[in-house]
Amino acid sequence: MRLDRRSGIRELVWIAPAVPIEKYSYLIVAVAVACGDGSPSVAPSQAGDAGGATPIGEDAASTAWPPQACDGLASPFVSDTCLAQIRDVCRSHDSESACVGQGRAGIGYLEEVGEYGFNVFCGWVPVVTFTDSSSCAVQSTSHRCEAHLERGLLACNDPCEGSPELHWAWKAIPSERELVKICGIPLGPWAVSGASTQYVSACLDGVTPPAPELCNCAQPACMAAGASPMD
Repeated sequence: MRLDRRSGIRELVWIAPAVPIEKYSYLIVAVAVACGDGSPSVAPSQAGDAGGATPIGEDAASTAWPPQACDGLASPFVSDTCLAQIRDVCRSHDSESACVGQGRAGIGYLEEVGEYGFNVFCGWVPVVTFTDSSSCAVQSTSHRCEAHLERGLLACNDPCEGSPELHWAWKAIPSERELVKICGIPLGPWAVSGASTQYVSACLDGVTPPAPELCNCAQPACMAAGASPMD
């Protein structure tokens, strides 16, 4: 983290294996991928099963927001427990109104600028599940409440209506046979900094490591999800 005292703009840089450099300011969130290095994929915690490091409990909705495991952290990405609790709170909601009504969770307060470094929200997003990645046969289409970072001034276009870019490409979760239509990445323990095992990937051409086979199902996912709004 650094503060440019001439401009008054702070900049946070998070670097993790197989994750692009992401720069955040309190006005604008910008995502950049270093040429020929890194990937828009997100890696899970090495501590265990990425998707289920912390089971979603019945009392998740009553968890503090931001969760207690995130108290005092400069970034949610330094703690898989914080990220797991963030995921649990959002996924505890089973309706769009409850999901988006969760509100903002500010993490990493910066006294010098009076702002939080990371603002987390819950979003109601389309999820398409396939029977397998080779046939791309759709098993189900649903919506789910997922945690995500505030996108600032970044565009949030529909990947079904043009060439996708990192921020708004389909996100593949091969272990769950899911394509998730979300701006940014769904937050969870898999996104902890320093992790080494890939869990969530952006469906883009020319990335390293290559996008998983499930990304070939993007067109069937678009047909199944229809004109579902992005969050």
